[in-house]
Amino acid sequence: MKILKKTIVFFGVLLILIGCNKDDDSTPTVQNIAPTLQNQNFTVTEDIDGDTIIGTVIVTDPDNDALTYSITDNDLFTINNIGELRLAAGKTLNYDVAQTYAIAIEVSDGAIAREAIITINVTDITDVYTTIIEDGKGKIIKNGEVILSTESTGRFNSIYVSGKDVYTIGYKYEEGTGVVAYVWKNGDPTSISYNGNFADPKYISVSGDDVYVVGEVSDPTVNHRILTLWKNGTIIETIANGSLRGGVTGLYVFGSNVYVTFWERDSNGIDTVKLWKNGNITTLSNGITSTSVSGIYGLENNVYIVFNEKNTSNPNEIFNEVKLWHNGNTTTIMGDFFNPLYARDIYVAENNDIYIVGTRRQSDNNYAALWKNGTTKDILYNGTLATNIYIFKEDVYVGGYNNYPNQKARLWKNKETIILPVDDSNISYVTDVFVK
Repeated sequence: MKILKKTIVFFGVLLILIGCNKDDDSTPTVQNIAPTLQNQNFTVTEDIDGDTIIGTVIVTDPDNDALTYSITDNDLFTINNIGELRLAAGKTLNYDVAQTYAIAIEVSDGAIAREAIITINVTDITDVYTTIIEDGKGKIIKNGEVILSTESTGRFNSIYVSGKDVYTIGYKYEEGTGVVAYVWKNGDPTSISYNGNFADPKYISVSGDDVYVVGEVSDPTVNHRILTLWKNGTIIETIANGSLRGGVTGLYVFGSNVYVTFWERDSNGIDTVKLWKNGNITTLSNGITSTSVSGIYGLENNVYIVFNEKNTSNPNEIFNEVKLWHNGNTTTIMGDFFNPLYARDIYVAENNDIYIVGTRRQSDNNYAALWKNGTTKDILYNGTLATNIYIFKEDVYVGGYNNYPNQKARLWKNKETIILPVDDSNISYVTDVFVK
């Protein structure tokens, strides 16, 4: 009997324990739910900086866990812990380099991570750079605002934009030193060597990491200016030694080929047009009547040079023929005895249309003129002169100046005037135009 009672008690206790265990097992376990995010697209302009929020990555997490964000395959951008995308410190965008970026974003709640692809589209910004001289001082104007000035007496002669870097050349007067020639890169000046003599750098071109400059050096040991080529601030070639009067008129660099246009006055007083290429000189004009180079433009190995040459049958008249030299062949493309023409600059579009700007004299007045493939395209305004041309996409930019009543810098886009920040009571004029 005692044994039976003990057995009953034992099974009672066992049932109680089993019941307790069943109660414990019935407590629900909380399940972590992963964050969710989708592929997204954002669009920004190429000129943003690190303060600009490109976009915010949208993530949902039903558990409201603290989330961490990371970019797994790119160091150009950063993302913070609320999903805001920005440019990384010191980084820039350039539409010419890349128009789209696809980056992998990972979001984790501490237990589970999820990933999405974020596409960032970059849009192009048209930047219009103009170098001018106003009241004896050089200025660089970008999109209507002055971004650099020589401050003292000086000038900017030419400008070139490569990627995000803006190069210009010229000189300025410095107290106690005199006139110093410089290459400015993004506003920072570096003097260029000229053996202690005055230098006037005229044209600049950038090829890869190399900066080429051509200009004129005054040397008291020779009669005239020495025409000089610099590379990365150091003189590498003498184009002409100064024994004859002359001047440089253009520069084009493609790969290892360097082209310089210039003129020299021979012993008979005839100005001749010449091309220097990698140390070899070719005379382009006829040597009978005086000429002047207006401009050079290159599309890879296709090189175009425009110059003015007095008509041989009327060498004493002001009648000019506009000549085009292209890869060794010279043709007359324009000439008007009754309305003399004077070409100043050339630009060749990718479809090989040839644009030339200059001056057309008509009824005793000067008009800035634009020619396309030898035919007058636009006559701008009475009393104006065109000196520079740049074509970007479908837009034609022409730089020049009014010639009456005072010389005033002017910039036209598709014949419409773009207002420049100049004081029209001062004498001013455009020296170069670059559009990117």
